Amino acid sequence: MNRHRVSQLIGVVRRKFGDDRGTTVAAALAYYLLLALFPMVLFLVGAASFVLDRDEVKQEVLDGINQVLPIETGGESDIDGAVDGVIDSRGSIALFGVLGLLWSASSFFGALRTSLNDAWGVTQTRPFPAQKAMDIAGVLAIGLLFVLSIVATFMLQLLRSTSDMLPLVGEATGPLWAIVAILLPMAFSFAAFTVVYMYVPNTHVELKHAMAGAIVPALLFEATKFGFSFYLSQFGNYEATYGAFGALIAFLFWAYLTGIYIMVGAQIAAEYPRVERGEYDQIEALRPPGPLTRLRAAYRRLARKSGEQRPSPAEEPLETPPRIPANEKPG
Repeated sequence: MNRHRVSQLIGVVRRKFGDDRGTTVAAALAYYLLLALFPMVLFLVGAASFVLDRDEVKQEVLDGINQVLPIETGGESDIDGAVDGVIDSRGSIALFGVLGLLWSASSFFGALRTSLNDAWGVTQTRPFPAQKAMDIAGVLAIGLLFVLSIVATFMLQLLRSTSDMLPLVGEATGPLWAIVAILLPMAFSFAAFTVVYMYVPNTHVELKHAMAGAIVPALLFEATKFGFSFYLSQFGNYEATYGAFGALIAFLFWAYLTGIYIMVGAQIAAEYPRVERGEYDQIEALRPPGPLTRLRAAYRRLARKSGEQRPSPAEEPLETPPRIPANEKPG
């Protein structure tokens, strides 16, 4: 895609995001994510507690949440208590309880599917059983990515501890591990957004278009995680301002930003093939110029006018010395 197409894509995405009320949709996604988050977490805990050690499950879940969500000590204790409750009652929850949590957690993907269908302009919907199956598959996919993230983190820690025991190798690979620690979470975020854009909308989306849409939200998502972590470690104490609702307010704000990133990426993935095919060329030719375009045109006219009024060096008359009469000698 050339420079003109990229500029055109940015303009189209900006207009479509406003036309589709992107910020309102992001607020709705934040609300549904709040409703689905704890059932999703408890589902993962309940399922994993049948095959893994209690303390191991709890620690991995808490570490995973802390890496993604902006949570202070008070929020961690609340989640810790909820996780303990699920593990303690896993005998009574059994299979039906896990399925119930899975059903509740899928509500977010239902809202996400509706929002992405609007971004692609899709009006045809799947039958309800197929839609619910896709929503549940989304929860399972998130769980799979969570497990892969845990495995990858464990393998990296093992490799790093092994390399640190070797004097020369440990010193040489120090910067490498810092780079990997940044790129690995970004790779998982990029993969998650790509899968969402490919399979959640009720339409066929090519891989390259889904990947193009996933780049921006993955970068912004990781930058937001880093920003929240830095804020909480250096300045943050939102519980002092909001009291018991501090963790909730911080989570909703984080979820709202994430919803905006999701919708921006969806607009990029949806409009990329249309811009590539030139569907907006004729529309842009008929659209009245914006204020910035008019300002540039006025500047060009002013520069052209001033250039026409000032003669060029080739056109300026040469000054000739005064003629001296033949009977006079120069003084």
